[in-house]
Amino acid sequence: MATILVVDDTAGNRDVLTCLLKHRGHRMLEASDGVDALITARAERPDLVIADILMPTMDGFELVRRLRLEPEIAATPVVFYTANYHRDEARALAESCGVRHLLTKPEQPEVILDTVARALRGDTAAPPPLEEEAFEREHLRLLTDQLARKAGELESANEKLQALVDLGQQLGTELEPLRLLEQYCNAGRNLLGASTAAVGMLAAGGGGLRHLLTSGIDRNSRAGLSAADRSGGALERVASERTPYRAHHLGPDEGTTGLPAGYPPATSFMAVPVASPSRVFGWLAFTDRIGADRFSDADERLAMSLAAELGIACENAERFLALEHRAVELENAVKELEAFSYSVSHDLRAPLRAIHGFAAALKEDCGAALGEEGGRYLEIMSKSARNMGRLIDDLLAFSRLGRQSLASETFDLGELARSVFAELAAAEPERRIELKVKPMPAAYGDPSMVRQVLQNLLGNAVKFTGGRERALITLSGTHSEREVVYTVTDNGAGFDMKYVDKLFGVFQRLHAPDEFEGTGIGLSIVRRIVHRHGGRTWAIGEPGKGAGFYFALPCEESYAA
Repeated sequence: MATILVVDDTAGNRDVLTCLLKHRGHRMLEASDGVDALITARAERPDLVIADILMPTMDGFELVRRLRLEPEIAATPVVFYTANYHRDEARALAESCGVRHLLTKPEQPEVILDTVARALRGDTAAPPPLEEEAFEREHLRLLTDQLARKAGELESANEKLQALVDLGQQLGTELEPLRLLEQYCNAGRNLLGASTAAVGMLAAGGGGLRHLLTSGIDRNSRAGLSAADRSGGALERVASERTPYRAHHLGPDEGTTGLPAGYPPATSFMAVPVASPSRVFGWLAFTDRIGADRFSDADERLAMSLAAELGIACENAERFLALEHRAVELENAVKELEAFSYSVSHDLRAPLRAIHGFAAALKEDCGAALGEEGGRYLEIMSKSARNMGRLIDDLLAFSRLGRQSLASETFDLGELARSVFAELAAAEPERRIELKVKPMPAAYGDPSMVRQVLQNLLGNAVKFTGGRERALITLSGTHSEREVVYTVTDNGAGFDMKYVDKLFGVFQRLHAPDEFEGTGIGLSIVRRIVHRHGGRTWAIGEPGKGAGFYFALPCEESYAA
């Protein structure tokens, strides 16, 4: 049994060697870089060191140079195990620092075991003394070459990343399906370096393709392709199982890909599903990787990213078209509602005016003949006509709120409330009604709309305090971080809190019509106006002890945020 030190900055690579060699009875040690390895070697005196070449802090070459400078461990055999250099270049530098054995990643287990056995037997001659200047020169050259290669790979990766970002920005607003597919097909082919690319969108029910777009195929060949051909072979599995597929060394008559008849023959092939989390739209396929005999794992990951973006873009395009269709339907519905509102406003008002007018004329001309009971009937008729007129007015006001634009500004809500209350009090001069307006923050909103809120809330307060000898209504307001909360309280009839959820609904009334008149729409209008401003409404009350109605309007700063 030998003691073997494995040095690699990737834990997975260490695990492979440790598992394989421990199974053969060797005692295994591990280190993640050259510094840790040097400390472990001094303490444990291993029989063999297997080291990666490119590592942080101290690379494999520097580790060997340090080992050779310490007499106690200078003769320790070393095996380089690396995938970061070309084999010939790595071997040349390995020999210059006295390393006779080299493994490249990945390597077959048999080769690894044989190389370890030969290194432990000492089949090769003892390492020669290092030529410091030559080693440093060769070491620096190879590190510079590797850095240049890595810089090239990084630059290429950055270009692909930028291309992906640009593609996402371009397609983020592209909602026409065929242009969307065409742009993805061209971009995917360029990013992956493929000879051709194709994107197929499945027809409803899975009976062939609804759309087929290609890139890299001449016009005549493209004209011979049929989207109606059912995708079979690998493409059908890619779409049904949502899994990618790759193949290489395809024959000239290879038909397993599932590409349409007449598609140019290929030697390598890759396909990925175009899908969103909710459904599969089709597939994205590429043939003949330029400069390679097959598509790599990295190519597959990039293609999957492209296909995932395309799937989401397709779903967004479908949603946009559905929303566009719905918007047209809503626009037509609004027009019909406006036409209905016009009809209500004009056609229904005329008979109501006639009813009210003829009832008044009948009472004036024939009141004595009708008697007391007939007069009561006429009064009920006139009152019902007036109520119906108010209901029509309220319904029209409620329907117009959704279309009325906001003209927001800062204004004195207290002053606005005093003006509204003066009009309400003038209509009932015989009553003792007092309004207390406490100091409060200024409001930000549409003054005309907020005036309607105050008319409804103060009007309700005046109405529901009708049974009080002295009615008291209070208006106050408090400022919080993002909103101003205004409160209208009264000492009127109040309400039972178990019915509070009904208060702001259309046609919802908590009192009998013969007790308090009303249409049941006023508080619905209040809530709708406040919601248009981005605010909220609520209420508290107790039967016989009055009620409090609250509405919160966002501060001006909240609108700016």
